Amino acid sequence: MSDNKPDFGSLIHDRGDPSFRSVVVSAFGWRDDEALLQCATNELDRTRRELFAPKGPALRATEESSSISRFTWKVWWEPPHCWRDEFATSGSPPDVALVTERNSMLFVAAQNTLYSNEPIDARHAVSWEAPLVGIVELPTIAARRRLFPLFGSAFRADEWTFSPSSTVIRNGSTTLRSFRALRRPDFAPEAPVEPSGYWVGVNEYECVFDQKSDIMHRLTAIATGREIATIEIAELAVDRSLPPDVFVFEGVPETRYRTVVRSR
Repeated sequence: MSDNKPDFGSLIHDRGDPSFRSVVVSAFGWRDDEALLQCATNELDRTRRELFAPKGPALRATEESSSISRFTWKVWWEPPHCWRDEFATSGSPPDVALVTERNSMLFVAAQNTLYSNEPIDARHAVSWEAPLVGIVELPTIAARRRLFPLFGSAFRADEWTFSPSSTVIRNGSTTLRSFRALRRPDFAPEAPVEPSGYWVGVNEYECVFDQKSDIMHRLTAIATGREIATIEIAELAVDRSLPPDVFVFEGVPETRYRTVVRSR
């Protein structure tokens, strides 16, 4: 296996249909928001392109540090139609994104507000708000899949070089491959495009993934020789039956409800 042509499957290419019937992922991580902002600013200075904000839900600072944010992220996915994820920073209730064949919902914990594409049953409407257009982007599975680092961090082969390292065996059955990805210093696309990877302006990653399931188990961003962000799996369940109520969410006590009309 050469450094430039590793057998890393869809980590190099855009990801296609998943190989599993269902997956539940519990992940945790942290990120240095100041360091990531500096990386994004450096990218703007280098390319003179539009500054893309660091990806991922907004992280609220913890008492530990004004720059370091710690978070948990759990995903239930039953392709092709059902998705739920919950994202929370330390000490805060989770934001919830839910998608089914009929419904698309986003619960923003800081607002105690549930946004939906369908009118909410009046018996649940503690506080009804008039329909809003263009205020909130309701989730789609494709968008949430790109947002979740362990599903959406594809690396384009023309933009990165890869250095494989050791193979890790976990639980005696799952083979995890580890590698380092470095952005090519001479990468210059013919047209302005958003760089691949995950965090904007980060030019080096350490990654561990399961080639069989095509799921990343750990993703770490590195800048100036130090780790500035990481997310990794704590628990993983593949191809298990999920209870139907996983894809139902009606808010919490005193939730406000808003119906959002998609622009067409």
